[in-house]
Amino acid sequence: MGDGYTKEMAYNDLFHGIIESIVYPRDKVYSDKDLYNEALKEAERRKNENMRKLYSYKLL
Repeated sequence: MGDGYTKEMAYNDLFHGIIESIVYPRDKVYSDKDLYNEALKEAERRKNENMRKLYSYKLL
């Protein structure tokens, strides 16, 4: 951190980074029906794959 860089400035940078990397993409998916349906399908696919792995390792 350089001179004059305050904790408040660091917090603002972090806050805006979170907004840009998480909130905007999430809102884009929620507002587009095709992207939303694709995201749901991908989430279901990953869930099934993870459950299959857990069963194969006899963790469930």
